Amino acid sequence: AALRANFQKVLFDFDQASLTSPSRSALEANAKILMKYSQVHVLIEGHTDNYGSDEYNLALGQRRAESVHKFLLDMGVSKGKLTLISYGKEKTVVEGGGKDGEAPNRRAEFVVVAGEDVAASSTAQPGVNVTLQVGS
Repeated sequence: AALRANFQKVLFDFDQASLTSPSRSALEANAKILMKYSQVHVLIEGHTDNYGSDEYNLALGQRRAESVHKFLLDMGVSKGKLTLISYGKEKTVVEGGGKDGEAPNRRAEFVVVAGEDVAASSTAQPGVNVTLQVGS
């Protein structure tokens, strides 16, 4: 199983970059993976829904990625393992549906950019990929 499937998505409330209790729980699980596999490096992608301008959403996506980044650093993850990017509303997973329907777009995702081959060949057990519903 791909290591990426072990990382949990982090969902955000509408127009927010602050972490909720469920998002912190997901990040604690992600931090354990990152600390277990020293060779694994990830790209933290910040995403938004379709509300607001491109410029606003790129900034909001960046703040979301930075919130995730700060939490992981506070958990003891090495800064060198983490890279940030904001896609704003460029890579939505749901189109339309109003503010509630677009909740899955308000997220941060993890993309493994280095070390997955080494981690995959270890005796690691695959994890569970959980999508958190954090509200609207």
